[in-house]
Amino acid sequence: MVSLSRSTRSFVVSVLLVLPFLALGASSSSISANPVAISADFVNNNVDRVLDLSNPSIVREQTTLIVQGAKKGGSDDYVFAIPSDVADVSLALLEVAETKGKKDIGEKLQLSKDQYDVKRAAQYYKVKLPRVLKEGDTIQLGIWAAFTHLVRPYPKEVSQKEKQLLEFLGNAYFWSPYHSKQQKTIVRLPNDDVISFKEKPAPVSKAGNVITYGSYADVGPFSHAELYAHYQEPKAILVAKKFEKRMEISHWGGNLGVQEDYELHHEGAKLKGHFSRVDFTFSQWTHHQTNVVKDLVITLPPDAKHVFYRDTIGNVSTSNFRNERQRSILHIKPRYPLYGGWRYTWHHGYNVPITSFLKKDLKSGQFVFSAPFVGGLSNVTIERAVVSIVLPEGAQNYKIHTPFPMDRTSEYTTFTYLDTTGRPTIVLEKQNVVDEHAASFFITYDYASYRYFQKPVAVTGAVLGLFFLAAVYSRLDLSITKDPKAERDALLRLYRQTVRTIANGEPRLISKMTSVFQSLKAEKRLAEYSEATSEIEEELKAGWQRLTTVAKQAEGGDVKFASDIRKLHDLQQERLRKVRAMHAEVVSLAKGSGTVDGQKRKELTATLGRYEEELEELSQQIEGLLEEKFTD
Repeated sequence: MVSLSRSTRSFVVSVLLVLPFLALGASSSSISANPVAISADFVNNNVDRVLDLSNPSIVREQTTLIVQGAKKGGSDDYVFAIPSDVADVSLALLEVAETKGKKDIGEKLQLSKDQYDVKRAAQYYKVKLPRVLKEGDTIQLGIWAAFTHLVRPYPKEVSQKEKQLLEFLGNAYFWSPYHSKQQKTIVRLPNDDVISFKEKPAPVSKAGNVITYGSYADVGPFSHAELYAHYQEPKAILVAKKFEKRMEISHWGGNLGVQEDYELHHEGAKLKGHFSRVDFTFSQWTHHQTNVVKDLVITLPPDAKHVFYRDTIGNVSTSNFRNERQRSILHIKPRYPLYGGWRYTWHHGYNVPITSFLKKDLKSGQFVFSAPFVGGLSNVTIERAVVSIVLPEGAQNYKIHTPFPMDRTSEYTTFTYLDTTGRPTIVLEKQNVVDEHAASFFITYDYASYRYFQKPVAVTGAVLGLFFLAAVYSRLDLSITKDPKAERDALLRLYRQTVRTIANGEPRLISKMTSVFQSLKAEKRLAEYSEATSEIEEELKAGWQRLTTVAKQAEGGDVKFASDIRKLHDLQQERLRKVRAMHAEVVSLAKGSGTVDGQKRKELTATLGRYEEELEELSQQIEGLLEEKFTD
């Protein structure tokens, strides 16, 4: 392979792919005009680095260090450096931990920002070791880092049918202020189609898609040697310039509503010339060799439902959604193929049962909400992520626990349908986000039981207020002569409409209760039936309370009409009782020990059949009563 020198070409990335995490260094760093003197407290016995370039959007590095103490007094502050341009722009994530093997990984170690070295254009970071390393003592450290904007297309433009080539520039050595006895760097490329790579410092070898630099012995502090690779990569470099996620928690509906907004840019090799639909159609068998993006696959929770997908123009029908056991898949196809330099803006959303994300701590009585910060669209760099969590109205004493520091956290109040005091809303913001930031955050909050009735009380108050206004209005005499019969008929007409509106909601709630029962039965979770349907029963009782109120108001005008309302109320209560009883038969049998024999199954079938006949008869009575007594 021909060795090329690229030092004359400006490459924005002066990469030493090693570590630090911008967000982790909370303390301000001091600046030195002269080279910063780092005490030689340690020696790197062995350094193994793996640079993973298999994804062009995110470069990942895994480094294993065996560090040895070099002074009698010892130290527990291990220092490393990273070029300032990489630290300021590209560094997305860093984790450091003590390791005892490839799979035996301990807890993360404390990492803080230290001095800034102007002379070397280096930012120092300090790792607090779990113990003091005296002379001869050793420890093995594992370092995992993720970087963005390090891989660049070259050439920068390609035609519609050309293959995309990328280049990467870095340091063949581990850039350390300490002496290293042994070092090796492995570069893992997406494929073995390598155009060129730097063959110095020797030894450098290539096997398939892996280039190995070293091993090197006795590497001095701050050693640097150019590492370069120019290779083919058909994958697109996808960057979400803007990502906004809104999650709305509803205790009343038992639902979590989620919407995600994307502004996705293709930062790979730009399209040279004009786009040709004809060439695109006739070259479809070779699209996998180019960097064109024809579709996107988004992962959703397994129980996601009511999924939608729209862009700036409107609803997009070219999408497919399917539920699987472990996840759901939303497969979307943009209105146009996405080439280098192009962008696509859209939003999608879905609903999911709140029980998948919300739990209650029985000891503290607090609710704990947990959800991933980002996710869904993998291998995409997010330049700015904004995640909003809308808590239920009345939530108090809420606290946020994030797996990594946020750039900004803010709060405000959101008002939605039927809200009176508004909902607390928490906003989390972070820049330079990668897949590793898909870890879950937690929000704990208090939510009093009486808050469940806040909306029904507000609705009831509003309805009573309307009745009061209607009553006042009906008693206003705006005519020359009074017509008592017309006034009475108008008032009864208003009552009939109100009763009809309330009654129409009852079958929907009964159906919802049955759906919950069937779902729990299918999932063998019937033990949760009472708790899962308690909110539905409260809604039914709120409706019956409104019927009772209307009946009392109607008594003065028509006693028979008020009696019909109470009859409707009794029939609806009887229907709920029989539905509960029918479900209880199944729940009781499910809780029993042993298998269900044929005789028990036959008896249960007969019992359920009787209940269904009685429910059908009740439904006919209710419908007949509504049609006869409450229809204008």
